[in-house]
Amino acid sequence: MSRMGRPEKQEHEKLGAVVQARVTVAEHEHIRRVAADAGVTVSDYLRRRACSYQVPAGARQRATDPALVTEANKLGVELKAVGNLANQIAVAAHTGRRSRVEWEAVVSQIEGAVGAVHDVLERMVSGDAFEIGTSDESEGGDG
Repeated sequence: MSRMGRPEKQEHEKLGAVVQARVTVAEHEHIRRVAADAGVTVSDYLRRRACSYQVPAGARQRATDPALVTEANKLGVELKAVGNLANQIAVAAHTGRRSRVEWEAVVSQIEGAVGAVHDVLERMVSGDAFEIGTSDESEGGDG
């Protein structure tokens, strides 16, 4: 009957040797932080760097396009404006006043803003290049 699970490593594959290196406290903290950002242990990080193996790109090593960040900030301002509009409609409804804006228009604005935020966040996470003018401005929206 065969054993289930991971096959046993060959002798040359086992991590049995230990390497010690003296570093400053600041260097140690930097190495620990970079390894954590890459999602690997300090030992794995140092081994990969010393042997010229690939180290996963950590969150701090990935650059986000500044235009994408600017677009995300603009979307935040738009969401705030839509939220204020929704609050004004709610106040009007609770005080018996007639609102100058219909709920359907606000819902449509919210759905559009949420879709735009989703798209920008997807591009930020995936690291895709950002083309200026892909927001409501290019679609003739009034912001």
